[in-house]
Amino acid sequence: MANASDIEVLRELLAELRQTSVSHVTAATRPITPKVVFKLLVFREALYWRTLEFLEAAICELEANRFTSALLLARALQENVAANHYLSKRIQKAVKDDNCDFLDEDAMKLLLGARWEGHAYQAKNVIGFLDRVEKILPGFRGVYDGLSEFAHPNYSGVALAFSKPKGEYGVELGAYPRDKSKLSSQAVAALMGGIELYCIDYNSTAEYLHDLVQICYRDLETNIRFEE
Repeated sequence: MANASDIEVLRELLAELRQTSVSHVTAATRPITPKVVFKLLVFREALYWRTLEFLEAAICELEANRFTSALLLARALQENVAANHYLSKRIQKAVKDDNCDFLDEDAMKLLLGARWEGHAYQAKNVIGFLDRVEKILPGFRGVYDGLSEFAHPNYSGVALAFSKPKGEYGVELGAYPRDKSKLSSQAVAALMGGIELYCIDYNSTAEYLHDLVQICYRDLETNIRFEE
């Protein structure tokens, strides 16, 4: 069974995350929001809602003692965290380099990217996102890889979770006949650490958006003058 204090902490994190929800994004501002900024904002906020859902669902699974499901949701949330980190760092790079030319391609791949054959925008590899986080937070990739073991029908995802040797010739089968606390702790640690980094990068992006908008306006005016 999941530790009650851990569940309480996760619910507090969920409540804090809900306070930053954005239900509408528009480019119809004065002056109009630059296209690339609008695209990045849509991705940022859609990813937020995805993260919120995964965290809430993971808490419910932990409370119901469905630990494998909680671990899979924690793994999916780690990918959100890594994608959000990538977004934050790319926006920071544009501001620091005083150049946003490369951002539109990033925005299109983040927002519309898929692995379908012949698709116009090929999705970025999530492993690349994870490895970027690993550079600033050593061990992050190891946590993700550990969670991935439960996503596949191998030892951790099947025999470890749903069976237990019994006597010399028997095997007990069912939902988590072994030590449940380790599975619960693994999911809780991944969720807590992931949400902490997610919030840091989410808030950091907001700090750079104003400067990014100004760079986009400047570049637009320069291009118009050049064409004239």
